[in-house]
Amino acid sequence: MLPTLAVLADLELEVGATSEVRKQSFAPGEIVIAAGERGDACYFILDGQARVRNGERTLSLLNPGHCFGELAVLSNAPRSATVEAEGPLVVLRVEAQRFRRWYLCHPPLESLLGTLQQMYQRPEGGLVTIHRGEHDGHPCVSSVRELANGRAMMSTQLIGRKVLILSVSGPHEGDARTVEHAGAEAPGERVGASRTLHLRGGVPVSAEIVGGVEGVDHLVARMVMGRSLREAELARFRWTGTTAAAQASSGLLCPCVGLTIAQARTLLGQDGATDLAQRCGAGSICGNCRPKLESIRNGSTHDGRDAPKLGPRQRLRRLLGRG
Repeated sequence: MLPTLAVLADLELEVGATSEVRKQSFAPGEIVIAAGERGDACYFILDGQARVRNGERTLSLLNPGHCFGELAVLSNAPRSATVEAEGPLVVLRVEAQRFRRWYLCHPPLESLLGTLQQMYQRPEGGLVTIHRGEHDGHPCVSSVRELANGRAMMSTQLIGRKVLILSVSGPHEGDARTVEHAGAEAPGERVGASRTLHLRGGVPVSAEIVGGVEGVDHLVARMVMGRSLREAELARFRWTGTTAAAQASSGLLCPCVGLTIAQARTLLGQDGATDLAQRCGAGSICGNCRPKLESIRNGSTHDGRDAPKLGPRQRLRRLLGRG
């Protein structure tokens, strides 16, 4: 049984037993749904491939086991894109009313469609092909997006689990390096959340995200562009799980790694300033927050906002290990 239909097996699906669920066949180039139409049904691909387009621009290619048209049905909105048969195509058409009943009473189907919607919203850009399959024995949805220079970006989302795997294909050069972020290390994060980043020559080539996906877009952009990450970005990832710069705020102590004053006070109660630098990188990048760290470590009520800033020469000396 195809993976998508396996999700529906508990619904005692009997194809052809009702007019609400039936097989349909389409010839190559024939339109299945058109943009702007009412969402009166959704479709599961049984055999063949479907092309999703907006005008003449191809958005994605869908394969057996994939579902389309469900977003318009669930949101009671017009179709946002046109889907046509890439070749001979066989689908399972499910009328809107029946599909909504399935969605409300069957959590695995809700989980599957939530995963598919996340794949639609990935920011990588480029033509995407979406597949259903398994990863280490777990059902998953994978999208492959074409990039420049013959490369491709793959995003794999496990169904029913908060696990996202990102990878970029193509030739990779340089030394291998792994940087890990354990969510429980940072105060306030959920235990069990983790992120692992793999680099070649300083360029991110793959990542495993366990837990939420907040703040991943910046890393994805770096992977797509094939850009190397600076040490400050790697230190930030190790501490916060994201490579994006922290938003400036009165409670931010170390912008390089995104460490807040409250977090520093908690950690300095356990570690010295040197151990803190080794643990999350605070004070080890530009050195501008070292006076604030020392002030907090010494038991001062100093909140770090008016500590003297280091000049360019002092910052350079500290980066070179001379200050």
